[in-house]
Amino acid sequence: MTGLKPAAAGATMPGAQRARRIGARRIGEGGAAMAIWIGALVLALLALGLAGLVLRAQWLYRRRRAWPTTTGKVALTGLDSERRIHRHAARLVHLPTVAYRYQAGGRNHIGSRLATREIVFEQEAAATAFLARFPAGAPVTVHYDPASPNQAVLEVRPPAVAVPLAVAGLAAVGAVLLVSLGGA
Repeated sequence: MTGLKPAAAGATMPGAQRARRIGARRIGEGGAAMAIWIGALVLALLALGLAGLVLRAQWLYRRRRAWPTTTGKVALTGLDSERRIHRHAARLVHLPTVAYRYQAGGRNHIGSRLATREIVFEQEAAATAFLARFPAGAPVTVHYDPASPNQAVLEVRPPAVAVPLAVAGLAAVGAVLLVSLGGA
């Protein structure tokens, strides 16, 4: 191709040179479309993964709600406080603690888990009011795992799924937007 000269303004390109330029443009457009599809696929997989975590949390919640119960007795209560980092700032939180005795599977057990999720209070007064429900010696209903009776809680709480659901929804919307904008 040593004999080719640049085309003058308004002149047509030779066939082979023009085909190469059109082909290069199509490859570039195809690469962008491929990147959009890959991005959409990654976001869709992220959304599916988060949805799977949410479904697993719901499954565990339903399973724990079906655990048998027994009557236990509060052995002691207390209130712990600790500093936690939240949004780049340290804050003081209050953690109520309750130890209780119960019998399950023909054996005596001691439990200390209050709920299936951690119970945390920002206000000490709220934590103290919560602990007032569990005076020493009071009877409590204990939910225990029949397969492992030493695993027990006093409250079966639903999972905190608002944040994962919101993230999964945003990821799915982002994937759809990427695909639809890429197809336009």
